[in-house]
Amino acid sequence: MGFAVVRTKGSHHRLRHPDGRVTTVPVHRNTDLPKGLLRKIIREDLQLTMEEFTALIGR
Repeated sequence: MGFAVVRTKGSHHRLRHPDGRVTTVPVHRNTDLPKGLLRKIIREDLQLTMEEFTALIGR
C-alpha cells in the first residue's frame, strides 16, 4: 500500500506514506491486533473504507 516503517520504539512501529499519512502499529509477537484497533487504523489513519481495505488485501 506504499507505507514504509520510519522508526520503531519498543514494540511500536511508525509507518508513513509518501502522501503524508502516518500510523503507529503495535507489533507483539504471536498476537493479533484487536479488531477495534485495526478498524481505527484502517478508517482514521489509512483513510480507507473497510471495503477498500478488503479489496486491497484480497488481491
